[in-house]
Amino acid sequence: MIDVNLLKEKTSARACFVIGPNNVLIGDVEKPDEILQRVSLVLKQTLNALGVIPFRYLTIDGENEYILLIFKGKEIHGMVLPYSLPLEEGLRVYYEVAGKVKEEKEEVVEAPPIEEMKEEVVLLSPDILQKLKEIAISHLGDFAEDVFNNTLEDLEIKEDSLTMDTVMEFIVGFEKAAGMLIGPSRAEKMKEEMLTLIKEG
Repeated sequence: MIDVNLLKEKTSARACFVIGPNNVLIGDVEKPDEILQRVSLVLKQTLNALGVIPFRYLTIDGENEYILLIFKGKEIHGMVLPYSLPLEEGLRVYYEVAGKVKEEKEEVVEAPPIEEMKEEVVLLSPDILQKLKEIAISHLGDFAEDVFNNTLEDLEIKEDSLTMDTVMEFIVGFEKAAGMLIGPSRAEKMKEEMLTLIKEG
């Protein structure tokens, strides 16, 4: 449907209207619904008498103003114009407004969230800790049990939720603790044995 508000603004029409499936009338007109019904009735009678529509527009002259009617598909667009606005200018403005291309707002489509690929967590058997403890005992002797358990507690590692990451974290932490008792070199050797056990595991 044509923008009747813009049409009225550009033509200084006293009123602009649309007759069709959805009637619209804006402007300084009393009883707009009644006016539209009358105009619609007159047009129907005129068009029925003619049988065809051999024209694109029609004017109805009044005393101080005229009505310009333009046939557009199933609608009739009308303007109540002053004579100070020539017919040619009224038509020019109408087609300018009717052909005005409204800028379409770019629809922003929110991209669906990319589902993060979560690496599958593989739990390790608690037995792995017992095997690591045996290696620890072979290097630390009687001190192994306490240092081993303290490292598990400090790192908050649970036997029932062991993963490769937590076991590796434990081995690194245990190496540091053991190094204070047996020295860095022996602690490094112990760590290598533990890593070999994990790889072969």
